[in-house]
Amino acid sequence: MTLPTFIAREAVQVANEGGHVVILTQQPHDVLTDLLNNSGEELARTIRRTNGNEGLDFHAGGKIRLVRRADEFRGHSAALVIIPIGTSHDDMITVLPSLADTHDSAIVGYH
Repeated sequence: MTLPTFIAREAVQVANEGGHVVILTQQPHDVLTDLLNNSGEELARTIRRTNGNEGLDFHAGGKIRLVRRADEFRGHSAALVIIPIGTSHDDMITVLPSLADTHDSAIVGYH
């Protein structure tokens, strides 16, 4: 399961504007490739490819983190959370506190 292009671009845009994005995925390598193919590589300061710590850090201070389990959302304060459609109710309850306390934070589903 990879990210649709429009979601990957939105994630890169949020992070490039200094926001924090967290993506729940069982295939972090594929999602990282999707992000890099949608302008992430030219905007990113650091590309993390280590298992368990995949993501991008941006020059503007934003970041995108890829996590494999909902409980890895703990400690994050994200402007944008991206999760697979069909994520369990229990996992949704775990993810909700990671949304930043702002009027424009959002959860987006993908399949």
